Amino acid sequence: MVANINGFWDPLLVLVDHMRALGLVPPPARGVDLLVAERIEDILPRLRDAAPAGAKAEKKIAVPVDRL
Repeated sequence: MVANINGFWDPLLVLVDHMRALGLVPPPARGVDLLVAERIEDILPRLRDAAPAGAKAEKKIAVPVDRL
């Protein structure tokens, strides 16, 4: 995940694209590219959308009361 707030990581993203065009960086594994969020509010939704289907279900974990 790249939190590209106010375009801070734009130069890095341009470099990665350039390196891919030259064949120096392999294509994304399993079809998952860099996740880029332009706003803080977009970070969690992007991560949720990118999660594998089985991981999207909310899991509840039992925690003993004495450990809370």
